[in-house]
Amino acid sequence: MSVRLLVRCWARAARLGGLLLMMSIATAGTTRAETDTQLKAVTFLPPNSAFILPFQDLVATVNATAGAKSVRITLVGGPEAVSPFELGRAVALGAIEIGVLPVNYYRDLAVEAEALQLLPGRYHEIRDTPAWEILEVAHEKAGLKLLGVYGDTVPFFTYLVDPVETLDFTGLRLRVTPVYGAFYERLGATTVTLPPGELHAALSAGAVDGFGWPAWDVTTFGWDAFARHRIEPGFYKTAIAIVMNAGAWNGLTDAKRDALARSVAGFERNTSERMAETTRTELAKQEAAGMRVIDLGAGLVAQAETAYWEELGRRSPEAIAQLRAFAAD
Repeated sequence: MSVRLLVRCWARAARLGGLLLMMSIATAGTTRAETDTQLKAVTFLPPNSAFILPFQDLVATVNATAGAKSVRITLVGGPEAVSPFELGRAVALGAIEIGVLPVNYYRDLAVEAEALQLLPGRYHEIRDTPAWEILEVAHEKAGLKLLGVYGDTVPFFTYLVDPVETLDFTGLRLRVTPVYGAFYERLGATTVTLPPGELHAALSAGAVDGFGWPAWDVTTFGWDAFARHRIEPGFYKTAIAIVMNAGAWNGLTDAKRDALARSVAGFERNTSERMAETTRTELAKQEAAGMRVIDLGAGLVAQAETAYWEELGRRSPEAIAQLRAFAAD
């Protein structure tokens, strides 16, 4: 067996061991959970991050009405508890009941969820379309319940250390997640996948020339100290999913499922406008800190969407074709 294969096997075993440990913790609390229906949640960023604060509001709302006909959510931690890219699987396996993470972070389970970032309309509006049914089925097959999603008023941008004048990114090394990897590769860039917590060090060391990221948290994490140029216009929209273990969802009483679903639906509607205001504030904060804006025209959005639809279509042809047809209507 080669050294490389040994390392891969060890890493895979370590990840599985971590998930099994989480599952043992979940099992240990089963008796209490059956009594007061407490649901444990983990987030892909630290709980005090701007992207997680809206979820904190939802938790407060749900817990304020917790009782015989509702549930109680306990936020047990962020990436220090479960790796962001393992979080979706941890929820599907039942190690924890609820995960809050971008849809592209669990594409190995339900790649169809990524179409949310391309479908027109606010997320609470998409709920009332046939597209939502397709998304629910995809999650159910993965052992997940799609409780809700937020971030539809937060577009993505490209942030670069050095300026560019065209959509030719040849020679650039860009930190990506799967959401914009295909787009950047189409523009000629070399892509590097890193957890958010490693991006600052990568920028500092010159290991990457920039990154794709939504409008928020760039100054919070100090990334603007290195990436001083924001490429516009913004593209796609952020989709942070609130997913629940399907077995845990099905194990709730009808009353508790209804109460939780109502809380999440109201959260989606109210959060959309609040996040739009935060987006405006965050972009202004970047510019006040010296971020230079470079507008490369509407062709950027068209290329980004085409690249993403095609990439998703290769992974789930039938479902993505249906979702793309809804987007075109």
